[in-house]
Amino acid sequence: MKYKVSIGPDHDFPTNDALTILEAAKASGIELPYGCMVGACRVCRVRLKTGKVTYKNDFCGHLTEEEIEEGYFLPCCSIAQDDIELAQDTITKVPREGVVVDDKTICGDVVILKLKVSKLSKLSPTPGQYIAIECGNGMLRSYSIANIPKQDGYIELHIKKRIDGVFSDKICSQLKKNDVLWIRGPFGDFALDTLNNKPIIFIATGTGFAPIKAMLESGILNRNHPIQLYWGGRTQSDLYFNDSIKHFTSLYTNFQFYPTLSSPLAEENWAGRTGYVQDWIKKDNTTLHSHDVYACGSQNMIESAHTLLSESCNLNPDNFKADIFYAPS
Repeated sequence: MKYKVSIGPDHDFPTNDALTILEAAKASGIELPYGCMVGACRVCRVRLKTGKVTYKNDFCGHLTEEEIEEGYFLPCCSIAQDDIELAQDTITKVPREGVVVDDKTICGDVVILKLKVSKLSKLSPTPGQYIAIECGNGMLRSYSIANIPKQDGYIELHIKKRIDGVFSDKICSQLKKNDVLWIRGPFGDFALDTLNNKPIIFIATGTGFAPIKAMLESGILNRNHPIQLYWGGRTQSDLYFNDSIKHFTSLYTNFQFYPTLSSPLAEENWAGRTGYVQDWIKKDNTTLHSHDVYACGSQNMIESAHTLLSESCNLNPDNFKADIFYAPS
């Protein structure tokens, strides 16, 4: 079936029941904001004024009940069921700008990329947000920002190398100093609640550490309340910032760091914690009723941590903030 999508009085494009609304928009040269393309980041969120949509695989994305009641939906994973109209004032304007490659450091299978931002840049991300890098042919790849760009004029990204990765493969073999990249953003609502002084637990797996690093550098460690970081990986190379983070424990008496490996190699002679970070949080904390928890990393870790800590440690589900890292398709 063919339908029409209207955006205000002057713009519309065709769609059908085989395309997501975002795919149909791109096919017609209409630019709608998007990020992860799997309904996790909520960047494409828009309000439906009239008509009906349904979701692929019965998945409604990461929207709150209030947002759903107000008519918001995610075009990246939804399909029109009849002619629809989008509320033009709810379509996010996504800034786009060029950045220059300044440095590239290899830490095992993680690339730490440093990008120089123009002095005229209006980019002012909140710690925890991410940007999308244009990779050509309409493809984007999203990476969390690992620093506070407005402090030094750089964007730091931690990028896991993936075999045949659209962007991670390219930067490992081709990207050079002074190359120009085009970025969009910032995106995401994974951010610190700065209005309270609750004890904080950070949970990360792999490069999920990147946005948490930005949060730690935001000044949160200067507060008096306890802060714990649980960072998990399979082997020791996954904890690529391990020594630097350990240094924080000597500077801040309220900060504790618990690196954990699930599958350490015999030759590493790992003498630290083994297993999964969420299990160690349960062992270390009898109750988390008064805590805020920020988790970033794999979907399995985040879903397991949310269930375990809510059911076994009395964590208020509303105090669990998460950013799931999905492997790009």
